[in-house]
Amino acid sequence: MIEYPKEIQTENQKAWYLRHFLGFTYEQIGQELKYSKSAVQKDFFPEPRKYQRQSTAVIYRKQMEFCREECKESLSDCRQCNLYKFMVSKVLKKRVRA
Repeated sequence: MIEYPKEIQTENQKAWYLRHFLGFTYEQIGQELKYSKSAVQKDFFPEPRKYQRQSTAVIYRKQMEFCREECKESLSDCRQCNLYKFMVSKVLKKRVRA
């Protein structure tokens, strides 16, 4: 049984104390707090969301919204913009049939 400082009251605080001050692994924290290793990792030390795949239409819409807000020139000159050329070449690829 580990003696915690008097300021630590919740299980979240206990898990943080065990991890950062005592250097426990997730498995050891789980044994101490009666959780599984995956539950400790998910509940007490969540990872920030990774990049998620987005559809081509969503990416294109975001690019067009960005251009409308940022471009000082008219949208008729948009096809000359390097960002537009990049979007067409990388994201909106067309399949060429041989």
